[in-house]
Amino acid sequence: MATNRSAQVELDKEIARLANDLLQLKRRRNALSPISQLPTEVLSRILYQVLDPTKPQKRTPDFIPLCHVSATWRATVLSTPEIWTTLRLARVLRSKMAILMWKNSCEFITDLEYEGPGGDICDKDTSPCFPWILKCAMPKLRRVALYGSARQLGGLIPRMSGSYEALQELKIVHEGPRWGNLTKKLAIQRVPNLRRLELIGAGIERWSFQQLQPTALTHLVLGNLKCGPEEHMFNVLDFIAEAPQLSTLHVMFRTTEEDWEDHAYPTRNQSIALPSLKSFELGCGNITLLNLYMKTLSIPEPTALSRIKIECYGAIAPKHTEDLLSSWRNMHASTGDLVSPQQLTITEGDILDIWREPTTPAIGASMKSTSSSCSKDSQITPWVSCEGFPLLGLVRGTDLTTRQMWSLDNLVVLDNHSRFTSCAEWGLFSSLPNIQAIHLFCSGLSGHWNRMRYPSCSTFLQALRGELGRDGRSDDTDEVAGKLRRLQDNPFPALCAIVFAAAANLLDDKTELSQEFIMSLQTWNANRAIRDGKPGFKLPIFELRMDTTLYGKFEEQLQEYRASFSSVAPNGVASISSCCRN
Repeated sequence: MATNRSAQVELDKEIARLANDLLQLKRRRNALSPISQLPTEVLSRILYQVLDPTKPQKRTPDFIPLCHVSATWRATVLSTPEIWTTLRLARVLRSKMAILMWKNSCEFITDLEYEGPGGDICDKDTSPCFPWILKCAMPKLRRVALYGSARQLGGLIPRMSGSYEALQELKIVHEGPRWGNLTKKLAIQRVPNLRRLELIGAGIERWSFQQLQPTALTHLVLGNLKCGPEEHMFNVLDFIAEAPQLSTLHVMFRTTEEDWEDHAYPTRNQSIALPSLKSFELGCGNITLLNLYMKTLSIPEPTALSRIKIECYGAIAPKHTEDLLSSWRNMHASTGDLVSPQQLTITEGDILDIWREPTTPAIGASMKSTSSSCSKDSQITPWVSCEGFPLLGLVRGTDLTTRQMWSLDNLVVLDNHSRFTSCAEWGLFSSLPNIQAIHLFCSGLSGHWNRMRYPSCSTFLQALRGELGRDGRSDDTDEVAGKLRRLQDNPFPALCAIVFAAAANLLDDKTELSQEFIMSLQTWNANRAIRDGKPGFKLPIFELRMDTTLYGKFEEQLQEYRASFSSVAPNGVASISSCCRN
């Protein structure tokens, strides 16, 4: 037995020696590869590019696999300061790994991110080492971003106490159950160089911000705030007043709870001037609170802004409408017509999106719906966006004398997805001199009952025939006088393209909308031909769009109406599309 044991020991020694020899041979082989010939400075830059900080953090940090490639790579990763300037404490990161990362980054750290665990474990406490790391790192940090539940953030926020000269960006986002409140208040005393501040979560409106002394603040986002007592609401306004250099201001309240839905807030004694503002968003469900902000804030006119969004959750009671519109008009410093867009999108719920310049071609069969393609595909955001405000109230008063908020004289593209566009709105659109393209959504038109409930397209055809005046009223004169008026004042004088989305409803046998459209366009073509002195003039572009799954069902109707459509729009047949989804 003793002889066998000694033999095993000798074999183990031989295996260890051979393993060491194999390791040395692998290192010599790796040293001959082209990438191993790179200077250390070049290799460190390559590895730094591999570690993309924008990717979601995994259980094992990205630098671990790189360290396992070779001793050279491991030494390069551990000795490259840029790799350790950002410390990411992920939701699944173990404490031992976090301590190892902190030891390597403590000398170089400038950014720290924490993302707490979500799902079923979102209400668990943070790892004990995370608050300690945050406290140690705060004096050196330029950027801090914390994401987590109220309980997780409650263990981190108190660690940020004191004055921090280096801090420039701070972001705290409350995730997890919506009923949780951030009861732990920010304990930072002074951050004179803070440029960007984003605080999103219920309970933040209770915090005291004045000790931050945010004189250098240029970007402020406050989200998911709760409507509550006046002292909390004025606390937020007082903080905004301490940051006169703001270029971005977004304040969004969560859906108002019943206890505060109709609460009346008093007016603030002093207004708040924000002359450097470029992007402004405001959303609230309490009408008087929304009105309070618009009366208190004095912002530049829209021509100096890159983004405006005013959102009123739910319908506005008639008694509040004019007060809100007046507050929005008076919120701007200028006294003339402020907004002169070239593209307007109207969707359900009085949501209006406006662009300075058309984001899609005004003429041509390639025109697409701006409300879907711009925001999702190309990430284009509207210049002005509002929800809950009636269009005519912003453009003009019913008596045509109220000072305008917008001027639509330069409007080129009208993208209308609303089923409830009124006669007055279509009457206004028909009088605009520069509209070249109209995009209509025909959903809900099948059957007589739906046409009565959603009359937008039928009202458009009335306007196309010249039967609506600028105020939306029908022509009350006799037939001859009506025709003379339409010849003299042609509706949609610059129109070149009409696009019907969800066009299956236009072709449905249960409606007569197709015949009505052809007749209306014949009338418009004749009026335009007489006005321009071009006999035989026809609308240049007409396009139907429908879901590809419905094309086979309505192929017979398309063939039936093809000749009729060609008689009023010669390019319409080529523009009929079965490959475009809406």
